[in-house]
Amino acid sequence: MILGLACTENVRSELHSLNFRGNLDLRNLECSSSEKILEQIEGKQCFTHVLFDADAIPGSGDALIQLLLRLRQSTTIEYLILLEGFPEDSRIVKELLDLGVHRKNILFSCTLPLRLRITEIALAAPPTQPIISIPSPQISENVAIPEENKSPTEDIGESLNENLQPLIPTESTKIQETFESEPSTSDFIVPPSEITLAQAYAELQARMLSIQQENLKTATLIAIAGAGQRIGTTTQALQILMYLRTQNRSAALVEMHDHPCLQSYADVYSDAVLHTSHCIINGHPLYFSPESLPTIQKEYQYLILDFGNFNQCSISEFLKADVKIISCGIKPWETEQINNTFRDNDGSFQYLFSFVPPA
Repeated sequence: MILGLACTENVRSELHSLNFRGNLDLRNLECSSSEKILEQIEGKQCFTHVLFDADAIPGSGDALIQLLLRLRQSTTIEYLILLEGFPEDSRIVKELLDLGVHRKNILFSCTLPLRLRITEIALAAPPTQPIISIPSPQISENVAIPEENKSPTEDIGESLNENLQPLIPTESTKIQETFESEPSTSDFIVPPSEITLAQAYAELQARMLSIQQENLKTATLIAIAGAGQRIGTTTQALQILMYLRTQNRSAALVEMHDHPCLQSYADVYSDAVLHTSHCIINGHPLYFSPESLPTIQKEYQYLILDFGNFNQCSISEFLKADVKIISCGIKPWETEQINNTFRDNDGSFQYLFSFVPPA
């Protein structure tokens, strides 16, 4: 664990007093400006965690949100946010949760809650590999091993250590059977005071890899654009959304064009739940703007991106999607517009003809 501290002097002193044994790697960050904070975090790329104290960040709470928006795209760090004095139902808390900050990492006191959370992180073992299984460094044959460091179970199948002979009863067979029936040492958790430097380093590497893999998980992007105006693009996008949800997949629809219309659905359906950035109708999340995209890519398995008219959309953004669909028609004025999509087709476009009778 390498913890960066972007906090006030009082909070910094509190945490350094927690580190009286020196077993935490705490590194102070200069907080004179957001640019300076970004330079230190992105430049060093060594932190596993960073603590942001809202009182130490220049500017309002919006500056902290903008800072995290940038960092969640350029780093794989776990962030802890200290909001001392803020109400737990304040706007900034909701925005932090929307950004993907875990609720247990949003703290409202620099004393016991913060100390407990940092201690919990520092002592947490990687979920996929127990600490005891880390191999110890190689020891030269010429170096004598201190008696107190020898394991009492070395070579137990052949012979026990001579220093333990006075403790062994005559019924050695029963003792051997007892050892063999005991659980493997890999099932035990090493107390923190006995963790070696090599084990701590291996734990840090495993934890950083776990954080990185978790942060790399993003939604599959399905982009759909119409070959022309009023050709059923939004209708097809909604049908894809509803189909994925019937397959028990988490999915949402995002409007990516300059003529949003989904918000009007909230005025029609009495059970619609309207939020600032989106509405939920019959359990289907509909987002009104592409600005929501960076904050929700980790919340869903699939995001359906409605780009509207292909001739007016951002082609570069459309090409970034995992699945690219062009909604087409067969009327003479509709088929002519399909030609406009060919020049940008990199071979991955799929053409969907809406409302075409089988005949």
